[in-house]
Amino acid sequence: MKIVLARHGETEFNRNKIIMGQQDSPLTPEGRAGVEALARALVNEGIEAIYASSLGRAAASARIHGRLLNLPVNLRPELWELAFGQWEGRPRDELPEAAWPLRPSWDYRPAGGESYLDAEGRVGALVQELRSLGPDKTVLVIGHAAVNRVFVRLWLDLEPAKAGRVVCGHDKAYVLEDGRVEWISAGGQKGQGFMWEGEKE
Repeated sequence: MKIVLARHGETEFNRNKIIMGQQDSPLTPEGRAGVEALARALVNEGIEAIYASSLGRAAASARIHGRLLNLPVNLRPELWELAFGQWEGRPRDELPEAAWPLRPSWDYRPAGGESYLDAEGRVGALVQELRSLGPDKTVLVIGHAAVNRVFVRLWLDLEPAKAGRVVCGHDKAYVLEDGRVEWISAGGQKGQGFMWEGEKE
C-alpha cells in the first residue's frame, strides 16, 4: 500500500508562532497557494482516496487537493492535531524555556493536553482501517505536525525517539511505500528519506 502523507498549509497562527493544538486558524493566502502547488506536484502519484483531519485548516487543505485531484475528501477526527491543553492559543515565546521542545519525549503530556503515546490509540484505529483497504491502494493522508509523527511511527513501526524528530513541513509530502520513504516538495523536487529536526535540508 502507498501512503502519501502531508500537512495542512500555513495558517495565521503558524505565521505568528501561536500554538494551535486543537484550536484552529485560517490558512494564509501563501498557505493556500502552497497547498495548491503541492497538490499539483502529487498529481502523478496515483492517489485514489483522501483522508484528512476534520479540523478546519486540514479540511480546507484537503479540499484543495480534492478539487485538483477530482476526489472526495474523507474527514476524520482520528487525525486531529494532538491537544496542547493550557498552551493552546499562546505565543511560543511566552512559554518557559524548560517547555522547549514542546514534547521532549514520546510520553510527555502538556498540562491538559495529549502525549504522542496518548494519540496512538485513535491514530492506530485509522491505520488499521487504511490497511484494510488493500495492498494496491494509494491514499493521501493530510494531518498536522505532531499527529503525522504518530502516524509515521505506527505505519512504519518506527522507534518513538526517531518518530518524534520527523519534520512535517507545509511544503513537502512523504511517500511511504514498501518500507521506503521519499519526499516530494511543492516545487516538484524529490528526495529520499525523512527530514529530521536539527538537521539542515
